[in-house]
Amino acid sequence: MNPPICDNSSVATKIQQAYWEAKRNFTKSLGNREDDHLIASDSDLDTRIEFLEAADFNFNALLGILVKYNKALLNLMKAEDALGTALIEYGVKDTTKAGKLMAISGKCLSRGANRRSSLKTLIMKLYYEIETFQFKATVDVLQTIQRMERSRKSYRSGLMWMKTNLKT
Repeated sequence: MNPPICDNSSVATKIQQAYWEAKRNFTKSLGNREDDHLIASDSDLDTRIEFLEAADFNFNALLGILVKYNKALLNLMKAEDALGTALIEYGVKDTTKAGKLMAISGKCLSRGANRRSSLKTLIMKLYYEIETFQFKATVDVLQTIQRMERSRKSYRSGLMWMKTNLKT
């Protein structure tokens, strides 16, 4: 039995498409420019892609800043708590008014360190919310862009094939 005609044309179409995509990639790697009309038609899309990449970069920078801020806050909490504990200890040993003042100051520093721990929790919550948003927004869009780029290459290869056939 002979195979259906549409299967042969489908295979031929796929081979032609692969050939023109390979030719397009080869000519692009040699430094030849693409058709100016194709480049102009994609300028708006390319601008939006650049904007998305800049947003992704800024999200990563913001996440890095939040991590640094969290570490600095942790160091501040440790230092305040250590100073507060030391002041309380020395204040208990000293029976003068200065000792009472040291003990009160130590308690205030320790309470401040404990209150900063709630701020640390909020910062980490913000970090995870931004990370989730970035993943859902930019990663999903970047995957869509990759699929669109493959389609665009295929489309441009088809246009090159049609242009070549029209010239001959």
